[in-house]
Amino acid sequence: MFAKIIPAVRLPKSLGTYDYAVPERYRGLVRRGSWVIVPWRGRPVDGLVTELSETASVENGRIAELLGFGDSHALEEDLLSLPQKMSDRYLVSPATALKAFLPRTPKTKLLTDITEANPPEQTVRTKSNLAERLLIRYRRPDEKIAEAIRLTKSTVDSGRGAVVITPHSAEVAELVRALTFPDGPPVMEIHGGMTGPRLRINWKRLLSEPVAIVVGTRLAALAPIRSPGLFLILESDSPDLRQYDQNPRYDSREIALWRADESGAGLAYLSHAPRLEEYALAAEGRLSRLATPTSDPKTVLVNVTGNPRGHDHPLSPAIMNRTEESLRQGKKVLVYHNRLGTAGALICNGCRLVFRCGRCDIALGVGSSGLRCPRCATTTALPSACPKCGDTNLHNVGLGTKSLETALQREFPESKITAYDSDLSDEERSRAIDESDVLVGTRLILHDLAELPSRADWGCVAVTDLDGLLSFPGFRVTEDAWRTVRILKDIAASSEAPLMMQTLDPDGTKIRLLSSNERDFVATELEARRGSAYPPFGTLLTVTVRSQSQDETERQAKELVAALKEAIVPGHGTVAGPLRHRRPFRDGMWRSVIVIKTGTDIPPSVRQALTELPESHIVDRNPETIG
Repeated sequence: MFAKIIPAVRLPKSLGTYDYAVPERYRGLVRRGSWVIVPWRGRPVDGLVTELSETASVENGRIAELLGFGDSHALEEDLLSLPQKMSDRYLVSPATALKAFLPRTPKTKLLTDITEANPPEQTVRTKSNLAERLLIRYRRPDEKIAEAIRLTKSTVDSGRGAVVITPHSAEVAELVRALTFPDGPPVMEIHGGMTGPRLRINWKRLLSEPVAIVVGTRLAALAPIRSPGLFLILESDSPDLRQYDQNPRYDSREIALWRADESGAGLAYLSHAPRLEEYALAAEGRLSRLATPTSDPKTVLVNVTGNPRGHDHPLSPAIMNRTEESLRQGKKVLVYHNRLGTAGALICNGCRLVFRCGRCDIALGVGSSGLRCPRCATTTALPSACPKCGDTNLHNVGLGTKSLETALQREFPESKITAYDSDLSDEERSRAIDESDVLVGTRLILHDLAELPSRADWGCVAVTDLDGLLSFPGFRVTEDAWRTVRILKDIAASSEAPLMMQTLDPDGTKIRLLSSNERDFVATELEARRGSAYPPFGTLLTVTVRSQSQDETERQAKELVAALKEAIVPGHGTVAGPLRHRRPFRDGMWRSVIVIKTGTDIPPSVRQALTELPESHIVDRNPETIG
């Protein structure tokens, strides 16, 4: 007997399964889905059996025998089918896909003395007794936890297991406590922060449990739960639900959808502001949109054209008056200002030189301890003179959170003003929410206030630069800006506070769209995506070229662009680049990005060209950001 096996190793995209001989002593024990150990280039590696046959596709004399088992239980069909699905979707080999989630078995843990295999479970593939597919928008973190408890409890009470996925490993322990029910099934953690041995132990435990609850990060979407009844994704709009900086760049939201379809399990996406991809699924009838919170706060667009306070004070009189009133009432004020440090840039008054990052070629931000690149985090000392003309007259441009903190402290000397950004430790951020009267925060504050329990009573929530939310590149910029506004609305609504957003163009179409209701925004933006053939109505692929040398990276990227343009049939796709990566130097490697835009189904010539790429190149499908 012979078995076709996917080895859990990184292989070129064009390679698939390999034939191995099944020793006579393992006849009847090996079956489709078996987790086995096979020899690979002189060492044992884990693998997955996809097919059994009495004949081999190569000469018998060249076929090695499998060595043993990683576990006596076989993987369920919804997990067994994933390596090939991930290969097709993310343009990697099935072996590379399998290596992304199958734990490694040490030599000392190899199972060779199995005498009786567990019989294949005849899982009934029926829909869960839950609503089949749910898209749920919540406003407060307690609503998120309550909904997770309700859905999970209903699932396990029906005799099936649940997989609960959060984008943040720091929240796993809290979810485990919340989902541990009296006399309920075991709750197991699966996340990338676990050691290899612990991950393997939890995998084997899950394979042996008829019903279990899995809680973890994106890796939990690939957990071997035996009778799945629910896949629940929390904060489903988070980019951290995607794998980063290595192949395969899988998306746990897509993995959960595939497994729910295959197993007949329920599926729920929970978020403050769902992505347009989920809204598109709802429009197709594949998700049911539940009623969303309707108590939106009063939203005011503040025209700051000709602000009488001047360019060095970014808050308008209207917001300053509201801040003063809120503080007088004993309430807190949140100012969303997405610019770190003291200033956004440093400029020479003599020759107008802008101090830039030598790697990223963008303006260096000004902090208390020096200049800092907002992309690659490279720091340098504050210069005393211009390196080009020698002028010592240097000045800051664009207030950062630290400067705004200082300006507000002058205005309200009796109040505690805190710049809430990544310069603060976790403990300092926690204290700041409780002790500060005014918080000046970057994007970091959105998660901490919207997703974690907060005791703050807001009197006002303000945005200093609504126009700036639309200034970033990429087809998702309007969606990302709307999501930011949506979360700020929820924070304001939690205390019945107004949301005041400063803009230079209050009558602009895009600005009005950001402050519109959910239904109007989704309909307008989906139509725009459809007209431009961007995801979910088209496919955007990025190829990241990496090398330790900047010159070599640029050379390879240019050669690849030329090769792709020649290989792709006209009309099958367009190629752009090479483009500068948003973090061109990271972890000792230089990066350059190539973008390919094509139809929803990738044409054969595009797929073939990408299949022939070196394994070191990272391919991302419909990325959250370019690069």
